[in-house]
Amino acid sequence: MVLVLNMIDDLHRSGSDYDLQVLEERLHCPVVVTNARSCQGLPELHDHLIEFLRTKPQTTTPLELPYPPLLQQALHQASQALSSDFNFSPAFVRWLTIQFFN
Repeated sequence: MVLVLNMIDDLHRSGSDYDLQVLEERLHCPVVVTNARSCQGLPELHDHLIEFLRTKPQTTTPLELPYPPLLQQALHQASQALSSDFNFSPAFVRWLTIQFFN
């Protein structure tokens, strides 16, 4: 996986910033900063995608963020309901359930 942070110029204009190294360490994947309007970062993104396709692992471990116990229980119950009705992977069901809570 490669994470792309697009419209980074808008982030800078808002006075916010990011720590690219921390993002990469916590997410365990390369992070590429881009600005599609000016094509900034697109060559780096291309290089990372080519490398990923050459060396991608056969299995991945989904990132699970800890939630408060009450929310965790609600996520579990909603995930079970989705799992019983549809044939989705557990990681996708969890992601979809979290989207409902957003």
